[in-house]
Formats: sequence, structure tokens, C-alpha cells
Amino acid sequence: KLKRENKFIALDISKEALVVAKQNAKTHKVGGGIEFINSNFLDGINGNFKFKSRNSKILILANLSYLSEKIYAASSKDIQKYEPKSALISGQLGLAHYKTLLEQIRLLTDNGKLRFTIFFEFGSEQKKAIQKLVGESFPDAKTACYKDLANMWRLCQISFI
Repeated sequence: KLKRENKFIALDISKEALVVAKQNAKTHKVGGGIEFINSNFLDGINGNFKFKSRNSKILILANLSYLSEKIYAASSKDIQKYEPKSALISGQLGLAHYKTLLEQIRLLTDNGKLRFTIFFEFGSEQKKAIQKLVGESFPDAKTACYKDLANMWRLCQISFI
């Protein structure tokens, strides 16, 4: 159950994805506690005064596009048929979306002065590149990577607590 003092915001560039997310939230009886915003990355909330309080704790869960063109071309035909290409492919070897998000998070958190934790999925072959990118963006943050159930590197956690 969502606590009233918590603020949840769901952002997506796809209006169709937001419709599905709203339906899912309603089905699971958490819809009243979530604000849904059509936004490219964090554009819909950056500059928002509500996040400037030093008492804020920000949790960001991101499911970004992270496939390079090469990896997408080698993916299964089912993935190519049923998943929107824009939801899968990212430029710069699959890292362009991460670069954009991390820059926006840096602005949102006033260069890490606010407390935040970020979780995002990445391709197992991207672990070293992700760690380098995160280190360049937030050199003082605590960073950890975790393996998925198939024992592949899959999840990154970045924390400023």
C-alpha cells in the first residue's frame, strides 16, 4: 500500500505505455498515489521546486532502451516483431539513453546534493561502459551492479544517501 506522504511519478515518452501503466496501477489499487506524465526522460519534472528540499529522497527506476543496432539485428524475430524498435535501440553502442538520463539526474539532484537512488537495467556486455559512465557522472556515488537469474550482469544501482 502506498503511503500518502510519498510522491510517485511515472514518466514515459509513449502515451500508449502510460495508458497501460495507469490500467495496471488501477488493477493493483495503487493508481491514486501515482502521477502519470508524458515526458521524454525527466523533462517533465526537471526544474520542479518539489525536488529542491534537502529532505527529499528520490528513487528512480528506469527501463531504458539499451540495445545497439548490432545487438538488435541479432535479437530474436519475436522481439523485433512485437517490441517497438524505439523501446529497444539506443545510439552510441546502446549508451545514449543512459548519458541523457544521468545528465538530467545530475541537474535534478543539484549535482548529487539531494539524496537519491537509481536502478536501471543494462545489457550484460555493457557493464564496464556503464560503470565508467556512472563514475564520470557521479564520482562520489556508491555504485553496484547485480546479476539476473540467468547469471548475467543486468542491474545497476547508484546511490547518494
